[in-house]
Amino acid sequence: MKKQIYPVIILIIGLFFSGVPLRAQAMTSAQAQEHFQKGNTFYKEGAFAEACSEYSAICGAGLASGEIYFNIGNCYARRGMMGLALVNYERARLYKPQDSDLKSNYGFVRSELALTGVTQGLQGRILDAVNEALPFSTIQVIVLIAYALIFVCIGLAIVFASQRKIIIGILVVIILVTITGSAAWFRRIIFIDRGAIVIAQNIPARFEPAEEGTVYYTLTEGSRIEILESTGSWAKVLRSDGKIGWIKDAAFEKIMRDKTL
Repeated sequence: MKKQIYPVIILIIGLFFSGVPLRAQAMTSAQAQEHFQKGNTFYKEGAFAEACSEYSAICGAGLASGEIYFNIGNCYARRGMMGLALVNYERARLYKPQDSDLKSNYGFVRSELALTGVTQGLQGRILDAVNEALPFSTIQVIVLIAYALIFVCIGLAIVFASQRKIIIGILVVIILVTITGSAAWFRRIIFIDRGAIVIAQNIPARFEPAEEGTVYYTLTEGSRIEILESTGSWAKVLRSDGKIGWIKDAAFEKIMRDKTL
């Protein structure tokens, strides 16, 4: 696995361009620097639990970034806690989905967990591909620009009647881009809001929130799910193939904790 530690200044500016909600900061940049350096030192010494604690303190204060979540994921991976490593890599991917080191480590953890995914429709695969390729903020910009271009093309089609066929052809392409981008944007928002990763092995999803409930299917460590509702210590979850079941809430960790990263 690759190991990479980044300058702390990125912690403060990373979220500005990320499109991910920012929490009220509860520590100064100097304090964040101190935690960051301690985390680096612990990591180099092989004290991965302590390093993880230092990096997590930065996230808890609202100074999270893709780099910090990447480092936390590395700490968990080094400890063999692959589910928790994956959930932090997923958080990092919200900021920088195209980072080569993150892609490498993310792929390594998925291969260690033997994750192959479950069958979903063509639409879901296309939208996931868009979200894999582009940061959340970039999708936002593309969608907003596309919406504006729709009205521009309509105006041009009215003014330049002789070129109407060409303009309409362009308009159709822009509308398709707008629909796809909007759907991908909505899918990403749902994932950020309700997405979670299973952090334990072979979790039974039951038809009802009870230990004696009939098992519907089994979730493996690292599986991606959506949390639909919670009751007591149980959560109703949705798998990407549409299957719904109940699992214990200790078996997963949400991508966004308490509605914020």
